[in-house]
Amino acid sequence: MLIPPLVVGVNGSPSWVHSSRHSARQIKTRWVSSSPLLEPIRPVRSIVWPGRIAMTICQTERLILTSARPEHEAELIKLHNDPLVQKLNYRNVPQTAEAVHKWLGWLLAQWRKNGFGYWMVYEKLDGDPVFIGRCGLCDYQDTGDLEFAWVFFQDKVGRGLGPEAAHFTIAHALHNSTKEKIIGFIEQGNARAESAAKKIGLRYRGDRLYEGKLCRYYEMTRDQYLSRPRIEQDRCE
Repeated sequence: MLIPPLVVGVNGSPSWVHSSRHSARQIKTRWVSSSPLLEPIRPVRSIVWPGRIAMTICQTERLILTSARPEHEAELIKLHNDPLVQKLNYRNVPQTAEAVHKWLGWLLAQWRKNGFGYWMVYEKLDGDPVFIGRCGLCDYQDTGDLEFAWVFFQDKVGRGLGPEAAHFTIAHALHNSTKEKIIGFIEQGNARAESAAKKIGLRYRGDRLYEGKLCRYYEMTRDQYLSRPRIEQDRCE
């Protein structure tokens, strides 16, 4: 199945292509299957604007995922100040533009270092795709582990979009690295997040301190993820 063409808007967000006339100097395309778990995982396309960093765009059945760029800062400010996101990730502390700018700088450094990180996630709709959150894996402190996390707007949770994004980002990170373990920390009492973590293969290993707070600790090895039955990997509930 081929993916419909996309372009990137002036704010760094993807948009559907309504015309086939585009400069070859701007867009370099390689079509792949839309299934996020097929091997090998490859970017759907890289879009290169003169003098700017390339953006990688990939797709799953219901989602479009793009690598983070400086232009995404405004979208991230809105996301990090969503009531649910503030509660579960920032202890109800409003996130300033300065704080998000600093965090985005760290994220862009992760992309430059590893070739992956937290992806910007958009839901496919009849019109232009709508930004719904971020999802992916980054280095965990000074260890050799990858920390997995997804953060979605409050009105976008509970529809299986998180696990769908998770399966792609995990498979992409494992294919593009030699990392052996994926870990995650979940706030106490966040039953929905724990249920989703189990669906993608993470296993509870006890409670651990995370940024000064006792959280539920989950982990999964490369072999554990890749050995899961294909039919289970492809299910997004």
